[in-house]
Amino acid sequence: MKNKIVYYINVQDIKAVTDKELGRDLTEDEFRKVESLIGEKINWYDVILDSLREIVDETEFIPD
Repeated sequence: MKNKIVYYINVQDIKAVTDKELGRDLTEDEFRKVESLIGEKINWYDVILDSLREIVDETEFIPD
């Protein structure tokens, strides 16, 4: 399980949002910029921690 991908966004996901919101394809330059920004905007640590807090009892967490 060490290398299993848990979640990913693919080109079709970006295209679906672009089609719905813009009604057109992105230029190659726009796509590269969006691709870069997506990675910068997702705070993976907080997403994982929030998910853990939903399923694991708070007493199991290591105190700060």
